[in-house]
Amino acid sequence: MKKFLPVLLIMLTVVSLFAGCGDNGGKLVMEDMDKVPEDSYEIQWYLMGDAQNDVESVEKEINKYLKDKINATVKMNILPSAQYQQKVGTMINANEYFDLCFVARWMLDYTNNARVGAFFALDDYLDTYLKDIADKFDPEILDCSRVDGKLYALPVNKEMAISMGWLYRKDIADKYNIDMSQYKTFESLEPVLKMLKEKEPSLKYPIDWAS
Repeated sequence: MKKFLPVLLIMLTVVSLFAGCGDNGGKLVMEDMDKVPEDSYEIQWYLMGDAQNDVESVEKEINKYLKDKINATVKMNILPSAQYQQKVGTMINANEYFDLCFVARWMLDYTNNARVGAFFALDDYLDTYLKDIADKFDPEILDCSRVDGKLYALPVNKEMAISMGWLYRKDIADKYNIDMSQYKTFESLEPVLKMLKEKEPSLKYPIDWAS
């Protein structure tokens, strides 16, 4: 269940958006966010990945939570990447309706599909239904997900921070009594590299730069 919670938080806000909107002559009308809709609804959610053995139990727990909150249930459609690309891509091209899916620059061509109207613009709801989750993002991060000024998807923060380091040959470090834990920056490591270049001229890769 913990694996799905970050995605579920995004899902719930978007689902709340659609559950709280009515149709009035083709225009979306905001409804009371504190009122549970009378009509039940099944959310078709498409995920890319390998289905786990506990998907059914996770889905069951999600539905127990959603039913009381927005009178909805969710159907998790989990597909491996190649199948996901083909099926969801075909659904988009055929203008077949679904509720939620994963998109990226490299999957389902987020930018072009947004431009042709395949996705729903979220801008008008950032201060209402999506406020709690929108507040968790730096505005510049949200702007990175905009297409021609419009926001069609919520980003994930996992790409916003990275850890860096280097792999090294332990035999060389032991030979010269180099304690690699003392070197936190490339500048501090530079004297060590100069030393190795002088003492080990045949050594091409004291550090595995590719990693």
